[in-house]
Amino acid sequence: MQVLTVCRFEANWAFRDVTGETYGHSPDIRVSYESAQQMARRIGAHIEFSAEAERHYRAAIDGRPVPADSVPEPAPKSSRRFQALLRRFLGRRRHEADR
Repeated sequence: MQVLTVCRFEANWAFRDVTGETYGHSPDIRVSYESAQQMARRIGAHIEFSAEAERHYRAAIDGRPVPADSVPEPAPKSSRRFQALLRRFLGRRRHEADR
């Protein structure tokens, strides 16, 4: 059975599949979880939470505030650009190795 994992993605919440692709990006973890539920119903998957996501989801459901120190600052744009470039480069190398 495929597993979808609700987790932190940059400054938002999302869920990822086994390939690492992320979906359902939202600043509200409940929205990301609902998106994961919809996808899980469609493909017959199981949903899990990362440890951090589970704490945040329980706090959101109980109406408790989440400590501000656990919310990461978004990465600088230059870092994101570099990461995107690196992903593209590594993706091409994997594709060339498959030939």
